[in-house]
Amino acid sequence: MLIVKRLRETDKILYINTLYYKMPTKILRVFVFIIALLTNLPSDANTLLTDSINSDNNELELHKDSVWVDKVTGRIMHQQKLVGIDTLVVIKPNPIKALYTDLGIDAAVLAWDRFVQTREYSEITHNVLHQHFSNKPVWDNDSFSGNQFAHPYHGAMCYNAARNAGLSYGASLFYPVLGSLAWEYMCETNEPAINDMLSTGIGGAAVGEVTNRATDIILDDSKVGINRVIREMVGIALNPVRALDRLLSGEMWRVSPSRGKRYAPQPYSIEMGLGYRNMKEEKGNGDNLYVPYIDFYFNYGERFSSNGSKSKPFDLFSISLLANIDSNHPTIGIAEISGRLADIQIKNPDSWSFDFGLYQNLKYVDHYSKNSPKPHNFSMISEAVSFGGGVYAQRETDKICLFNDFMLSAVPFGGSSSDYYTVRRYNYGLGYSIRNTAHFTLNQKASFGTRIYMMQLFTPNGYSPEKLIQKIENKELINTMGDKGHHLIFTQSIYGLVNINKNIRFNIEYEYYRRCSHYKYHDNVKALSHEWKCGFIYSI
Repeated sequence: MLIVKRLRETDKILYINTLYYKMPTKILRVFVFIIALLTNLPSDANTLLTDSINSDNNELELHKDSVWVDKVTGRIMHQQKLVGIDTLVVIKPNPIKALYTDLGIDAAVLAWDRFVQTREYSEITHNVLHQHFSNKPVWDNDSFSGNQFAHPYHGAMCYNAARNAGLSYGASLFYPVLGSLAWEYMCETNEPAINDMLSTGIGGAAVGEVTNRATDIILDDSKVGINRVIREMVGIALNPVRALDRLLSGEMWRVSPSRGKRYAPQPYSIEMGLGYRNMKEEKGNGDNLYVPYIDFYFNYGERFSSNGSKSKPFDLFSISLLANIDSNHPTIGIAEISGRLADIQIKNPDSWSFDFGLYQNLKYVDHYSKNSPKPHNFSMISEAVSFGGGVYAQRETDKICLFNDFMLSAVPFGGSSSDYYTVRRYNYGLGYSIRNTAHFTLNQKASFGTRIYMMQLFTPNGYSPEKLIQKIENKELINTMGDKGHHLIFTQSIYGLVNINKNIRFNIEYEYYRRCSHYKYHDNVKALSHEWKCGFIYSI
């Protein structure tokens, strides 16, 4: 148990941090008495302990979050408080620190690959560097999860190297691009890849900013015990760069009456779910899959500003994540991020309120089954680089609250299932997407709605079947976006949520997936599948 005791002498304050397990009160009093003598502070241990405990209890009460239920979404919302000596931590911008941390991330990963895992691609030589800088970048054929999920996470660390050094959102956008270029050209023997630079450099910025904000919500320097341990562990997973900085500076275990926040508190909600999915192919192999899952939802910020202040990039964002509990399916089945960059609001409490915004999105869906032969009819979708404009409309009444959220996005870089390309199981492409969510909440007890998603993806280059076979047989470099053609992807889901108690909701959802792929060198393909999902969602 981590105990923090406050000793006072006029304006002089000493904080004593000690780790002990069920230490007897007499021993603790002697310990405080000795410290008091050494520091020339008052030695009345009883007075010190009583004053410290009362002070800590008062601070704990003041630090309680504000909690309420959002009438429109039905979610339990929290907002942290800054009280007393709580002040926002302001970090002086240090671009030099950001630079060496950014490049140090690449160097650390390279060292791990080279000396611990002894990966062949990490054996960099002068000749390799010469080839990289002499030749044009290519489209690589790595895994879907590696290219579309892991690379944005790598970019997030490079981005947070800058944010952790005090740089602004705009200035930090340069660092994942730099980190990606450094990795592609100087940290692996594989040819520099266009797709990696896009997903790491641009997609990584979106992942970086949401993990940066979420980490600031989670970390709290005033907490102790198991609560503190869990917060620090979550912080390590979300933002390893900030975690390393806290470790080296001692902040990770230092206890303070201040919460140590870097951003003004924003409303947020955290939800976790557990359930079962049933996915069935309508065409093709007719696979019928049953998969248990856990999911996670994090919503941050106010849709409509309560104080009239101008919103900043990512003052509003949402994260959703679904993980399969089955070794025959990808660990991460769904990961989505949508962050607002700028907006114009029209508020009308007695009628419809509107929010016209610009957003950056990241979408990753992989329902591929390892047991299913290729091709398959389950969804595989990526928007690694996506920017859109949206219109959000909201109406509140005494019993019914509803909103409609529409967005049209440009997708400079995305991905979709491949039917014929034998080198990887997906195609790269560019295009556009449309999203729309209509949601109704009744008396804050039940919600239902529908989500529609459509993406048109174009793959402008690709080999003919004969040329692809020839390249494979001759072991030549295969550099293409996939099967030349275009793909129309459509999904629609209908869902319902029923409150069981204050924190638990029952969730049931049906999703329809359809893909129409038109190829230049192959027969066209239509894929169709259905999914039922039900489970429970717990609101923290």
